[in-house]
Amino acid sequence: MNHNPIKTDSVNEAAAEPRLLRDQYGGVDYDSLPDVIQWFLDYDQRVAVIKHAKVEELFQWKQEQSRLAGEDVFNFNRAEDRLAIGIIQSVAHNRRNVNCTPG
Repeated sequence: MNHNPIKTDSVNEAAAEPRLLRDQYGGVDYDSLPDVIQWFLDYDQRVAVIKHAKVEELFQWKQEQSRLAGEDVFNFNRAEDRLAIGIIQSVAHNRRNVNCTPG
């Protein structure tokens, strides 16, 4: 499988897009979320930009500035890790606002 961001070599790769699953009550199945996030990080240029060296440099600088300012910050290794956690937190926080009806 080609792991080069944004480019796919076959129709099979495009078809391999993971699906965000629902639980029996129509809510988001959080176990399916990491695969969906990773797919976007690997293949969607709008999301994959977070992997750019300058974006990572800015993220690390901002994280360090926050620590130096005395803010209580969690130390993320990479900007994309922070993005993934932020997405999961947002989905969890807004789960009641998400249309969960089938179809």
